[in-house]
Amino acid sequence: MKAQTVTIEKHDNRLRLRWAYQGKRYTLAVGVPDNPTGRAIANQKKAQIELDIQAGYFDETLLKYKPRTIGKTAVEISTVELFAKFTGQQAKLKLLSPRSVETRYILYSFVNITIQVNLT
Repeated sequence: MKAQTVTIEKHDNRLRLRWAYQGKRYTLAVGVPDNPTGRAIANQKKAQIELDIQAGYFDETLLKYKPRTIGKTAVEISTVELFAKFTGQQAKLKLLSPRSVETRYILYSFVNITIQVNLT
């Protein structure tokens, strides 16, 4: 397979990636400013996309390459934190009782992790 070239571009002092794959053009905002750290992050994304194209695992939805965000800022969140947020929100909406969380999700978990969820 022909190697695909992903280019890094500066757009409004932010970095984005551009490339073509199977006749379709793609653009991905990396979400970082144009500085040495941002360039390093953009180069990592670029390498990942090029490798995925070569290996046949390219995600045409680009979800695999986009930064994970909650709200308007990019943050890292663990699975445990995400689960606690989910169950807390479900309890607020009265869609999930505290007993359901205990019996369905914590007691039968395959992962040996203790989770403290504040459902009030």
